[in-house]
Amino acid sequence: MKNIFRDKAKRRLGILETNLEFDSDIDDFTQEAVANLYPIIQAELEPEEFVLPANEYEISLADSDIVSVRKILIQNESGAWTSTDDYTMHKDVVSLYSSTSSPLNLRIEGSGRYNMSNVPPEFSQVVLYWVISEFYTILTGDKRKYNIYTQVTGARSVDNFRDLSDYYLDRGNQLLADRATIRGQ
Repeated sequence: MKNIFRDKAKRRLGILETNLEFDSDIDDFTQEAVANLYPIIQAELEPEEFVLPANEYEISLADSDIVSVRKILIQNESGAWTSTDDYTMHKDVVSLYSSTSSPLNLRIEGSGRYNMSNVPPEFSQVVLYWVISEFYTILTGDKRKYNIYTQVTGARSVDNFRDLSDYYLDRGNQLLADRATIRGQ
């Protein structure tokens, strides 16, 4: 999967697109940043249908993208879907409070995590700021990468990478808080 944030991060950091030295680091930081969006913001997922076998009361969501259940609908004998609040969720297992002697068709509505390809546009800047913050953090602790970065970008010795890291982290966190509030999450 192409990292859509890599070129933006490289431009912001002054690294030429043709220089591949830091690509794997930027890709790793991007995956971490996107993963860190959860649980603050969550991807709205299409409902998934399950069949609960007779005399069972638990459904595993281990193979599902659903991480947080919002609503469970049960199909009755006439084919209509009715909502139930009689369930709990622990980790990736949904437990209904009762079981039946016949199989039940369930529709589970919920949310999950974003991946690099489906981050909403209003949160892409947050991911970019977090990637840049992590990049500057790695430069503060890795002399070899620091030297390569200063040679690649033509930058003079910089002592404030820790300050830059904190600055971009704070900007990303503030932007996330503002936009998550506006979005209602």
